[in-house]
Amino acid sequence: MILTIDRLGHRGDGIAQGPDGQVLVPQVLPGEVVEGDPAGDRLVNIRILTPSAQRIRPPCRHARTCGGCLMQHASDPFVADWKQGIVKGALAGQGLDAPLRPIVTSPPRSRRRATLAARRTRGAR
Repeated sequence: MILTIDRLGHRGDGIAQGPDGQVLVPQVLPGEVVEGDPAGDRLVNIRILTPSAQRIRPPCRHARTCGGCLMQHASDPFVADWKQGIVKGALAGQGLDAPLRPIVTSPPRSRRRATLAARRTRGAR
């Protein structure tokens, strides 16, 4: 099956429109044309036929096999825009609009994960 990736989901999987609905494709970027084998709502044994201009060589040689760093195959500007889009979408879903500061990326070979939480309290605006 050959598909063109439309967008990324919030967990980083590519989303394409297949003959029977949405198909999830790991480790791809929007605009890429890929070929693979259907497995339910996923595509496996993927081969990228047309790579995105935002695709880069992952800085870590273990990126494809480790699974610890989700978007190492994408350029930093692309990842920053994608992450801000996720946050803006989550806020908009709750009827909130807030200015976002630019994303600051971590240097290579450093920890890149954070867990954030927020709580609305009485009198908060």
